[in-house]
Amino acid sequence: MASSQPLIREDSHDCFRSAAGTVGQAAAIFGMLHRNSAEPAAVHARLAVLTDRSDEFVCELLGAPEAAGRCALGRALHSVVAHLRTAAERASLHHTTALVDELTEVIAIVEECGQHTARSLTAPLNFLEAQRYRAEIQRLADDADDAFRRLFARWYFDTEDLMAVAGMRELGDELENVVQAFESVADAVLVRDRRLG
Repeated sequence: MASSQPLIREDSHDCFRSAAGTVGQAAAIFGMLHRNSAEPAAVHARLAVLTDRSDEFVCELLGAPEAAGRCALGRALHSVVAHLRTAAERASLHHTTALVDELTEVIAIVEECGQHTARSLTAPLNFLEAQRYRAEIQRLADDADDAFRRLFARWYFDTEDLMAVAGMRELGDELENVVQAFESVADAVLVRDRRLG
């Protein structure tokens, strides 16, 4: 039987709301990469600042009295921001500005995951809401997997510019990590803190 008891404690609500907001902000900043005027170095610099902020909220959550029930979600939220920073770093390193359609599609999916996470974690979740959030993130992850399959097919048949392909492959690999990190966040909100019982 599904419980209506909050999965995120009231006393940690502000910290999780801040963490989720940071994830949403990071995804929005990262989304700038698929715009024509994108500057990957500037995007990376802004994400580096947010990663430091993310380090702080993970420390706050892990230092809390009931840290055992909170660390999975705190670490998962931090992981999203850290992987976004690494992806932006790779885009900057390879001067990746003219992205292939599939990478643009995945970046848009990442933005949507960030928006959905920020919206969903602004209030304590009960089990039913957490299930809905998890289902939406899974749907987006499936869409990303489809885009990655098409991307790999493109690279298999089109290897004219090996340097550009190498850079986009590195970016694509890290984007896979970003999507998996969002899935970990969605899994973590379903894990009940046993101390609530």
